[in-house]
Amino acid sequence: MTLKWKIFFALNILLALSAFILLILLFVALFSMNYRIEYYLSFAIFIFALSIMPLNSFLNIFLLQRYYPDKLISKGIKKLYLLLLTLTGIIILGMLIICIYAGAEEFDSRNADRDANRKIVLLILFIAMIIQIIIFTMQIQLLALIKRNNQKSMHSLIDSIGQ
Repeated sequence: MTLKWKIFFALNILLALSAFILLILLFVALFSMNYRIEYYLSFAIFIFALSIMPLNSFLNIFLLQRYYPDKLISKGIKKLYLLLLTLTGIIILGMLIICIYAGAEEFDSRNADRDANRKIVLLILFIAMIIQIIIFTMQIQLLALIKRNNQKSMHSLIDSIGQ
């Protein structure tokens, strides 16, 4: 496995573990306090996003371990892969919107007296979004690379049989 895919593997583990920990913390916060009904929709959206992120990362790890570099990917795995890829793209867009909105709100001159905790949370969200974008782009490349390597492998096998 090349260094690029080792980094991809490590980023997937990092993202999966951090999203899983955040998911647990979100559940603890959800059940430990009484919130207004409006907050439960926000919690549901965050729970959905934090559930998709580790699923996507675990699927990427599975593809690297089982199918990389040149094994044929089954149709069921491809469908799940494309579904999680689409959902991950939506989550990235949502994270981008939240980062822009929260950044504009947090760095507004009227809010200069706020504590640094919100800025730290915004920085963590921004870093998670950057990691998710890197994984997203490499994830797209992974499927194409496995498919291309499989075709090369099949062509070389056919050529070796013909000789």
